[in-house]
Amino acid sequence: MNASSLYIETLKKLRARIDLELDEADSLLEAIFQQHLSEIQVAGLLVTLASKGESINEIAGFARAMRRYALKLDRQQKQLVDTAGTGGDCCGTFNISTAAAFVIAGAGVPVAKHGNRAISGRCGSADVLTNLGVRIDAPKDVLERCLASCGITFLFAPAFHQAMKVVSRVRKELGIRTIFNLLGPLLNPAGAKRQIIGVYSPHLTEVFAEVLRLLGCEHALIFSGEDGLDEITVSHRTKVTEIKAGQIRTQYLEPESFGMQRTPIEQLVGGDTAENGRILQDILEVRLNGAKQDVVLLNAAAGIYVSGRVDSIHDGLALARMSLESRRALEKLEKLVAFSNQKASEP
Repeated sequence: MNASSLYIETLKKLRARIDLELDEADSLLEAIFQQHLSEIQVAGLLVTLASKGESINEIAGFARAMRRYALKLDRQQKQLVDTAGTGGDCCGTFNISTAAAFVIAGAGVPVAKHGNRAISGRCGSADVLTNLGVRIDAPKDVLERCLASCGITFLFAPAFHQAMKVVSRVRKELGIRTIFNLLGPLLNPAGAKRQIIGVYSPHLTEVFAEVLRLLGCEHALIFSGEDGLDEITVSHRTKVTEIKAGQIRTQYLEPESFGMQRTPIEQLVGGDTAENGRILQDILEVRLNGAKQDVVLLNAAAGIYVSGRVDSIHDGLALARMSLESRRALEKLEKLVAFSNQKASEP
């Protein structure tokens, strides 16, 4: 099918609110990245798709195609975990999943943290890590060395998904959320098949679980707090959908069931990059407790659980506390700073 026919036929389907099949969605993204469609045509399709509502097959098809275009990180570790979420919850919290990544790594679980600069908030994972001294644009072999030697690495999304430049202007000028806002957690360049994923809307937890099943995920938790937080929250219940060995189930978690006091979401609020860097450092140095420490521990416990090291989030919480209190989590940050600033290997 030529580009003109692909555009017309796809637009007709979407306007009629007919979902694309997985292979059709894959082919559509292929055509977009190959620049067979004009920016006006791409914009029209993205807006119409968003208006219809992205289906499971459409998200999976786009993700599958984007994975082919991504730069891949070579690694030997099995049971690798990622903590990337969709963002977009507009709650203004500090970088909870980034802090949790170091606690997970401190518990002996390899972590390939996929992330970006702030898009909807004030401080993204890349921003706060840069503030703390991590070189986010380190060469690929340095990042591979970080993972092998430190047990944690940071994968800066723009460096690994350069094909996204094709749609960057369209996305910016549209100024609305599109299917591309959903794809980040599905595109880990190291191929992590164990994940904790925070999403900005409760209805997305089952959607992401179904998408991950199509993409071959081994074990993941997808969650959304009833307070609007895209993390496992300590201020309200959290809806959690789990996919494990192809089976999907949903439950609700209460902070009290983990021995944590329910606290207002305002106690989780962060600030600019410098402030969020101080908060993350203080948590890892065990100088900051209360709600901020609790929410990091709880999300880290979920990551430890999906790694397969423990049989429940409750068991993961014990390892998360040990990681933090022993300063092993802090050591992971210090090692990542040191290793990420090393020079690339000579050819």
